[in-house]
Amino acid sequence: MSWHHGTLYGFDTESTGVSVFDDRIVTATVVKIVDGNVEATREWLIDPGIEIPPGATAIHGLTTDHVRANGVHPTEALGQIRDTICSVLRARLPLVAMNAAYDLSLLQSDLTRWDLTDLHASLEEDHWHSLVDPMVLAKGLEHTLRRKFVKGRTFKLPDLCKRYGVPFTESHDATADAVGATLLAVALVDDEPMFAEQGPRELHTLQKTWRREQQRSLAEYFDRQGKEHDVDTGWPLHTRLQAVTAR
Repeated sequence: MSWHHGTLYGFDTESTGVSVFDDRIVTATVVKIVDGNVEATREWLIDPGIEIPPGATAIHGLTTDHVRANGVHPTEALGQIRDTICSVLRARLPLVAMNAAYDLSLLQSDLTRWDLTDLHASLEEDHWHSLVDPMVLAKGLEHTLRRKFVKGRTFKLPDLCKRYGVPFTESHDATADAVGATLLAVALVDDEPMFAEQGPRELHTLQKTWRREQQRSLAEYFDRQGKEHDVDTGWPLHTRLQAVTAR
C-alpha cells in the first residue's frame, strides 16, 4: 500500500498577519487522518501577547478580546505544537502542510521569540523527509511535469480542492484547512503515480527543488513588473531562519 493511503497528519495555523518573522500564531491544529477519515484532532488557541489586527480578524474571525479570555500563553502552547509535529516527523509519518514554508517558519520564529527549543534542535535533517506540501506538488505537477499554464489559475487551497474533487468549504479555520490539505495531498498522489513511487528522501528533494524554482520564477516576474518583493526560496523553512538557527 502506498504511503498516501495509510495514516497521515495535517498541520495548519492562523495568525496575526502574513509575516513569518513578525506575526504570531493564534490558532494551530494537527489532525490525524486514516483512510480518508479524521481519527483525532488536537487544537490550540493562543493569546499571542499582541493585538490582532482587524484585517486578520476579518479573515479568521478571532479577536484580541476572545483570545485573551480563552487562549493560553504562547510558552504553553508552542512547545506542545512543536512536540506534536516533531513526533510525527520523527516517526517518519507523512505530515501535510499547505504552503509549509509559511506555517513552519511562523512556528520557528515564535519558538525563538519565546526562547523555546526550536525545530532545528528538535529534528535531524532526515526527519523532514516525510513532510508533504500540496501547494508545491500541485505547482510542480502542472508547471514542471505537464508544462501546463492556465492564465489566472491559482494554487490556493479552495481552488486546488475544487480542481481535484476534494470536498472543502473555505473557512480560514486551522482545523478545516488541515483536513482539506491532507485530503488534497491524497488526491494529488492519486493523480500522479510518480509521487507515490518516490521514496521520502526523493520526494523531499523534489519538493525542495520545485519550491526554489517556483519562488525564483515569482521573483523574476515581480522584477519584470518593477515591483518590490521579499520572495524567499527556502523550504521547509525560510532561508533567514535556516541561516540564523542552523546547528
